[in-house]
Amino acid sequence: SNILKEIVHSLNQGPINPQQRYDFMAALGNAASEYRSVIYQATDLEQAPFKYAEIDSLLENAVQIFDGTLTNNRRRDRLYHT
Repeated sequence: SNILKEIVHSLNQGPINPQQRYDFMAALGNAASEYRSVIYQATDLEQAPFKYAEIDSLLENAVQIFDGTLTNNRRRDRLYHT
């Protein structure tokens, strides 16, 4: 969730550059790898409650990233860069 907050903050500053894009994707990939390692090494998987505020924040950040990506990639002819 902190990584998503950093991405939102950067998008609010303007379009992100290729190095930032790489850094963010690497950070997200590392977070997923760390999570996967914890799960694979766990001997007893318990259900843990999530706080609704945390899920809401994660989804809100994701929506802001999607919106920013669409806004920054829209061309003058109303099509989008890929």
